[in-house]
Amino acid sequence: MSIHMLPLFIPAMFFVIFLEWRHDKAHGHQHFKFESSVMNICCGLIERVMDLYIFIGLFLWFEFLQGHVELLTISPTNPFAWIALIFLVDFLIYWFHRGGHTINLLWGAHVTHHQCEEFNFTVAFRNSIFPHIFRGIILSVAAIIGFGGEMIILALTINGIWQFAIHTTKIDKMGMLEGILATPSSHRVHHACNDLYLDRNFGGMLMIWDRIFGTYQEEIEAPVYGLKNPIQTNNPLHAYTHVWQDMIRASWRVKRLKDLLKIWFGTPAGFYSRYKIEQPQAPKATARLSNQLLHYIIGQIVMLTSLLILTLMFEEFISPVFRVQTTVLLVVSSISVCLLMSPSKWTFSIELFRLVCITAVALHYHAVLGIWLLILLPLSLIWFLWVWKRFK
Repeated sequence: MSIHMLPLFIPAMFFVIFLEWRHDKAHGHQHFKFESSVMNICCGLIERVMDLYIFIGLFLWFEFLQGHVELLTISPTNPFAWIALIFLVDFLIYWFHRGGHTINLLWGAHVTHHQCEEFNFTVAFRNSIFPHIFRGIILSVAAIIGFGGEMIILALTINGIWQFAIHTTKIDKMGMLEGILATPSSHRVHHACNDLYLDRNFGGMLMIWDRIFGTYQEEIEAPVYGLKNPIQTNNPLHAYTHVWQDMIRASWRVKRLKDLLKIWFGTPAGFYSRYKIEQPQAPKATARLSNQLLHYIIGQIVMLTSLLILTLMFEEFISPVFRVQTTVLLVVSSISVCLLMSPSKWTFSIELFRLVCITAVALHYHAVLGIWLLILLPLSLIWFLWVWKRFK
């Protein structure tokens, strides 16, 4: 058993986010919104802890394919194999990503990443867990060719780190690299809802696939970020599923199989032009969040992020039961923290109940994570009770 060091990239990413925010504030820009940034980070927490299970499943699936249907024997010590794999994974991600914008079923899994109306490094965190599952299907090609599961997962991780780095407005066009590599400029185009920019620049690390298949678009006009059919929600569950909810509602209206297939496998543009479905809008806050509530939310995010890092680092030392409990804690807590941004007595009651339950669970553990929980969760409970009246 060993300690995993890759999760230490997470605090490094938060440091980069802090620098971007400071630059934004110093120059009077408006590329950060507190509520959106919290949603982005909480979605990332949910995705990353669920990857503990999804990536294990994908690894076992890739290993099974490599062991039973591999076409070639590929050594992980061959540097040319790694170069080939990086290109292959990016090529497969291009087609998966393109399908995520042109097939309604896949768009329902990918739409979460495009909801934010700002563009900054936190947007890279805003993903649901479903794309990893669908992506695993197309990445099976790499395993069938002969690449091992560990190689594929690592190549996918490298691709993901690159994609984090291109979610920013602070880096201008990069000269000759534009149109060859995925850059912040090309990815700003991808996230924009301008008519000129729709369904463009799908490459994860490379733009050569977009060049070859006619989907490349240079950044010309100022991007407008977000969805053509925007939603207002502080609930990650609704953010994950609202397109699928729309498709289910539309499915009840049709009687022919042909129309049903168009709903689920047609294009998002065609679906929303044919079925005028009004998006339920969450009530917007009538007042700015109080400083007490804002600081409490930030404190909870720091605690949850620290718990995630420790869980990922000491994954091999944690019992399966405690791993599941930690997962439930992180998922439920991330949802609860987001709901606190639309204050109501109901959401505060849920948060209080969460803190009481988790504190009780932490009393049963004495390992690294258990001691850490036993110290911080009661402090959170005391803090929450102290500012309870201020929340109201």
